[in-house]
Amino acid sequence: MFPGILLPGLGHLALGERKAALSFFAADGAALALLFSGLAAQTLSGGSDRLAPAYQININAGMAMLTTLWLADIAGSGRGAVAWPKADRADDRLALSLGWTGLFGSRLEVGHGLQGQALWRTGRIELASRLGATPSYLGLDGQASYALWRSDDRSHRFALAVGGLFQRFADERFGVAGGELLADLRLDLAVLGPTLRNAWSLTRLGLGLDAFHYDARPAALEDPTPRLVLEMGAGVQATQRIRAELLYRYRKDRLPGGIIIPGLFDSFLGFLELDLRIALTERWALVSGARIGNGVMPWLAVEAQLF
Repeated sequence: MFPGILLPGLGHLALGERKAALSFFAADGAALALLFSGLAAQTLSGGSDRLAPAYQININAGMAMLTTLWLADIAGSGRGAVAWPKADRADDRLALSLGWTGLFGSRLEVGHGLQGQALWRTGRIELASRLGATPSYLGLDGQASYALWRSDDRSHRFALAVGGLFQRFADERFGVAGGELLADLRLDLAVLGPTLRNAWSLTRLGLGLDAFHYDARPAALEDPTPRLVLEMGAGVQATQRIRAELLYRYRKDRLPGGIIIPGLFDSFLGFLELDLRIALTERWALVSGARIGNGVMPWLAVEAQLF
């Protein structure tokens, strides 16, 4: 495992997986090219807001891709030649969950409350929604996607998705509404090497629009602001009962908000999200996770699969 900490791919090379190591090195090169081309464009443009999409996509995609490769190399070389358990990818499913959520270390006093989620998958269509409610906060978002292409074993998938969001901050006396359109790609990481069979990568890229409403102003929604939607990460079925996904989300429309490191990265960096699902039986599971940005937002809920 140790060589992969230095450079993604060295772990597989030490394991004897030469072809996998070469695939990692090629992906490393692509990630570094994205990162440094974005940094160069940012420097040459003087950090121009008008040109921000041209370099922010490259910078954030390069950073997220390198992190995904780093984790994949450590996980694959540490596990060895045995493939990960095959993930549950049943087409037809309706699942509901309800539990607790909170927010710690944030400037927003959101407090603690309830979180509910719903997932319905049928054929090529998938509908997902999430509700968060506390004494001073109400958040509701949803997304609908349609798979334009998927492999016969459903390990690879390309879809188009539309989503919407509404958030209300009672103590701060303002609300946010938004929508987005994005492309969604899921790939089995066996494309990198056999040690990563049944693990997967996730990439989502698109555009959105947010509008704000302030209680102090009687007008309707105002200050429409375009935003970039970029999500990259990976997932694995760690055991027959435990599934985990780690995502980097470059977006400003979700709590707890982005990571800001004064003096190093003074601008918005997005946040990390970890999702865990532990199956208790065929129909019941525990779902948990956390978002880490300018605060920590954990949650814990019970999921029931209705069919």
